[in-house]
Amino acid sequence: MRFWLDKGVDGYRIDSMNLMSKHPDLPNAPIVDANSEYQSGAMYFASGPHMHEYIKEMRTEVFDKYDCMTLASWASLKTRNQSQNMWPRISMNSICSAQVTSSTWTLGWIANTDAMISLWKITKMWQEAMLRFDSWNAVYMDNHDSGRSLSHYASATAAKMLATHLGTLSGTLFILQGQEIAMANVPREWNFEDYINVEGRNAYKETLQKRSEGADMSDVMRELRLKARDNGRLPMQWDGSPMQDSRGVSNRG
Repeated sequence: MRFWLDKGVDGYRIDSMNLMSKHPDLPNAPIVDANSEYQSGAMYFASGPHMHEYIKEMRTEVFDKYDCMTLASWASLKTRNQSQNMWPRISMNSICSAQVTSSTWTLGWIANTDAMISLWKITKMWQEAMLRFDSWNAVYMDNHDSGRSLSHYASATAAKMLATHLGTLSGTLFILQGQEIAMANVPREWNFEDYINVEGRNAYKETLQKRSEGADMSDVMRELRLKARDNGRLPMQWDGSPMQDSRGVSNRG
């Protein structure tokens, strides 16, 4: 950490910060769903007993010695009470909760049809919590692990609406590369072979195996087009066309 701060970086975003304190014996998770091949082991690796100890050490030994900004990416803060217990102890400038992107999905790879309502509830909770607990929000809708909000909540014609929504919230605004020119998800013409991310490919293959070769997979492809991580990792799109120029991106000098 000191190496890069000495090089002049302005701070750190620490991914999955609540997963840094794990059970030392790495035990197997208990079987709670006999029908599932995998079981959740979160009780052994999420928000462990030494988590705040490690975070405090980073703060006192490194961050406090530099003029830097720190952002914690967190997966499990879901209620106002959890926020109240967390903020006085977190030792970070801000927290980026995964609720915003995960709210668009129910279990597995099924889209949440009430995503807009969920977004409103989550936004309301965090905006009120920031004032109540004297904290500071990380405001965002897209990240590199999810589909793009423009494709899920609306269409290209609603980009200004979503931008206005984000820009009028309290906190520090974070945008994903391409969001500033209203980039959407991958094209509908993409086939399964075009997707690269292993999570999406595995979900497709597992479903196909259950259904047998040649089965209709159009519903799975729909979920891939909405959720696959490939969407958030598309390269910046511009070609100097008039439409691109109107979005503020041009190859002209």
